[in-house]
Amino acid sequence: MQCSLGRVCLKALFKKELNFLASSTSTPKMAHLYSPKYLRNLCVREGGTCAGPGSNSLYDIPNDMLAIKTQEDPDFYKIVKYNFHKAVYYLADSLEESMCQATESLNHEERCKRIHALLQRIASCEAIIHVTFPIKLNNGDFVMVDGYRVHHLSHKLPMKGGIRYSLDVEEDEIKALAALMSFKCSVLRIPFGGAKGGVKINPKIFTDREIEKITRRYALELIKKNYVGPAIDVPAPDVNTDARVMAWFMDTYVKTLGQVDIDSSSVVTGKPILLGGIMGRRTATGRGVWNAAAKIMSDEEFMKTTNSLPGIKGKTFIVQGFGNVGFHSARYFEKGGAKLIGIMEYDISLHNKNGISVKDVANYLKEHKTLKGFPNAKEYTPKENLMFEECDIFIPCAVEKVITKSNADKIKAKVIVEGANGPTTPAADEILHQKKILIIPDIYANAGGVLVSYFEWLKNINHVSWGRLQFGYDRENTEMLFDSIAHSLKTGLGKEIMVGPSPKYRQRLIEASEKHIIQSSLQSSMNEAGDQLLKFAKRYNLGTDLRTAAYMYAVTRIFITLEQSGLHYF
Repeated sequence: MQCSLGRVCLKALFKKELNFLASSTSTPKMAHLYSPKYLRNLCVREGGTCAGPGSNSLYDIPNDMLAIKTQEDPDFYKIVKYNFHKAVYYLADSLEESMCQATESLNHEERCKRIHALLQRIASCEAIIHVTFPIKLNNGDFVMVDGYRVHHLSHKLPMKGGIRYSLDVEEDEIKALAALMSFKCSVLRIPFGGAKGGVKINPKIFTDREIEKITRRYALELIKKNYVGPAIDVPAPDVNTDARVMAWFMDTYVKTLGQVDIDSSSVVTGKPILLGGIMGRRTATGRGVWNAAAKIMSDEEFMKTTNSLPGIKGKTFIVQGFGNVGFHSARYFEKGGAKLIGIMEYDISLHNKNGISVKDVANYLKEHKTLKGFPNAKEYTPKENLMFEECDIFIPCAVEKVITKSNADKIKAKVIVEGANGPTTPAADEILHQKKILIIPDIYANAGGVLVSYFEWLKNINHVSWGRLQFGYDRENTEMLFDSIAHSLKTGLGKEIMVGPSPKYRQRLIEASEKHIIQSSLQSSMNEAGDQLLKFAKRYNLGTDLRTAAYMYAVTRIFITLEQSGLHYF
């Protein structure tokens, strides 16, 4: 894990090199002397085995991770760690260069140890809590409930991550999701660390009153242990949780610590609007999926690899999962000119190559609670095989590990936009890249939700809605600007010329709202992050491997933050 030269400081070796160069008749450029590659070559020449790609070093993918890239059903947490280590492998030179610039006083061995410590910190979860508590049901019976909360990384505070209610909740899954949150926040430049929580229940078998009891008790257990708070860890909705659940959680915190914390309402995001929520939060993840796809698919070079024209307009898509993320993703893709031809749900799949109206499906689902019997599309059997139909874009928005080693070769889509967390295994990733299928990865594509959660948190700690201090002022400034233009024209031309905003601009000024600010900021942030992913992919010759590019960008930002903050407190 570290330089085998032991405690020999490479500065001594540099001295020998410098003396040799000084006595030489020619003096080559000396900037290369401190480059990471030169360090490693010098180290090996002197009998050491220096850290670096291909040297079985701290940068190499650990042996216990190597099998992940060929497994059919790897552990979700190991998938995340594998993707992290793969990014680190490609980042070796960059990380050493960063460390050389930041710690000139350290010798090579000390730098290796420091890099190793920083990478270990990023790869591990900082804290895990498992709480168990009794709940009295409406019929008088008692049940024991298990809850989890994981803090992955607190390099930035507060930490951020959703709470899910599901029988599938277990520690490793929550650890994986917490790590993904750290990387998502880093990719979108959100100053949060990653966290995640879950309660191991089937919410469908409990009444609303019982769900409220479970939520409040789970919240209280975390509050007692100082595990959540506006400056510590801020939960949000996730699978089977919504604004109502967040309202109960917030109310519990406010009634417990609200008298000593003026920012207590910011303890969670995804709340109802009247309780401090934000316009656009419910649609944020789905809209972000569309923003990510629109950004990446506008790149001619990347789309050329899929033999497709740039852009979303005119393309067909299939969506897996028609919950919050799937519905809003489909809605925005349809608005962008794409055609929905298939929907996969847990109990049925629908297909119509001529197109399916997202609005019609949503209305039918709201009325019947199922898509069975939907009149404007045929039921597709077997339902799980719809993902193998011809389409331009496949959008998995349900669970992890949907695309695996055994089915990846059957995928005919040209682009996969990951609305779900971890829908593609590493083995499937390899197959899809060989097939020239472009993958827009989860830690970028579905990060819109946490970005808008950040905006909600800012709104709460500032105690003012976005635009409240701005809209009236902007309207007055606009009116004065047009008056000034009209006055200048009259003075210069001697004519009265009517000058004013266009109908579209006037309507925007009248209807300006918090929602407009949030949506434009979401699009801008997704575009900026997309630019960084494309730059990293090109800079490191990754081809169309945007997943590795995204992890590399995220890890680089976290690594530099940790290095600049320092490793030691005492």
